[in-house]
Amino acid sequence: MIRTDAELEGLVAAYQPERVVVDTEYASEGRYRGVLGLVQLAWADQWAIIDPLEVSLAPLSCWQSAQWVTHDGSQDWGLLLEGGMVRPAQLFDTQLAARMLGLSDLGLAKLMRSQLGEAHDKGAQRSNWLRRPLSEQQLIYAQQDVVGLQRLADHLETKLVATGRWHMTLEAGEEALDRWCYVGPRKAPAVEKFRALRRTSPAIRGRAKALLQWRESEGFKRNRPVRWLLSDEDLVAMALGRTEPKEPSHAEVLTASQPLPKDDQRRMDGEQRAALKVLKRQRASLAERVQMDPSLLAPPALLHDLVLGRVELHDQGWRTAWLEQMLNEPTDPDPAPPEEPVGSGGASAAEVPSSSA
Repeated sequence: MIRTDAELEGLVAAYQPERVVVDTEYASEGRYRGVLGLVQLAWADQWAIIDPLEVSLAPLSCWQSAQWVTHDGSQDWGLLLEGGMVRPAQLFDTQLAARMLGLSDLGLAKLMRSQLGEAHDKGAQRSNWLRRPLSEQQLIYAQQDVVGLQRLADHLETKLVATGRWHMTLEAGEEALDRWCYVGPRKAPAVEKFRALRRTSPAIRGRAKALLQWRESEGFKRNRPVRWLLSDEDLVAMALGRTEPKEPSHAEVLTASQPLPKDDQRRMDGEQRAALKVLKRQRASLAERVQMDPSLLAPPALLHDLVLGRVELHDQGWRTAWLEQMLNEPTDPDPAPPEEPVGSGGASAAEVPSSSA
C-alpha cells in the first residue's frame, strides 16, 4: 500500500496509462459527506492501493488526460477532488454503461456475476475503512474490487461498441462529471416537499427556504447530517413561527429571509398533464424496444420541461436522436378498467409538443 507522497509521485512518474480504473472506500455514517479511507487503482496489468489518510492525491492529476473508470462515481469524485485530484478529461462509468445497455443489474457485484460469471465477496464492504492498520481481508477485498471493475469495464466497452453506444456513454459520462465534480453544500430541498408549508404565505415560505439553505451549508461545514443540526419538525415550526429559534444563527437566518412567492412556472394544466402521460408511455415503449434504461433515455425532469416548452429538443446532445424517435413512438391511450361502464369514457390524450415555444 502506498503510504507516502514520494511513493505516489514515483508511481505516477513511472507509468502513462491510457485508462485508469479507480474505486474508493469511505466512511459516511454520521456525516454530511464521506471521509475517504482508501483509493484503489488499476491500469493495464498493474494495480495499486493508496492510503488517503497519509497521502495527497494531487500527483494523480498528472494522469488527468487518461480515461478514468468508476462504477457509480457519484460519491467517488467529490471525495477524490477533496483529496487533491482534478477533474479527468474523460469518464467511463460502468453503471451508466449498464443503464445504456438496458441491463437490470446495476450494482457492481450483481453486474460482475451476470456479465462475467464471477462471484465477489462483499463481506468487507461495510467494515471500518478509517481504522489502521487495515486487515488482510480488507486489502484483498479492495484489490479484487478494482481489478474486477477493470474486467467489467473491458467487457461492457465491447458491448457498447457493438451496439453503437460507446460514444454516447462517454458523453453521458461528461454530463455526470458536471454533477459529480462538485465539492460544497447540496441543493436544499424545495419548500413544497413539506406538506405543512405548501399553502403558506410567501413570508413563511421564505423563512423555510432560508432555514433549508442554512441547514445544507452548516451540514457541509461541520460535516454532520442536516437533521442532526435542525430536524424537519423544528424547521417547519420555526418557519411557521410556532417555536423560538433554537440557536442565535437560526434567528439571524430568519431575520435575513426574503419572501418566496410560489413558482407557477413548472406547474401543469390538465392538457399538459395529459401530454406528460403520453410522453411517459412513448418513453417506456422506446426504451423497451431499444433496450435502454428509460430514466437515462429521458430523465423525468427533461420530460417535464419538454411538455412546458422550457428546453430545445435539438440541444440535448446524445439524447436528441433518441428523443426524436420517442416523440414518433406509437402509443395506445390508457386502457379502460375491465368493469368500466360503456358511457364513462375519459379524456383523449393531448398533443405532445416536439419543441419549445
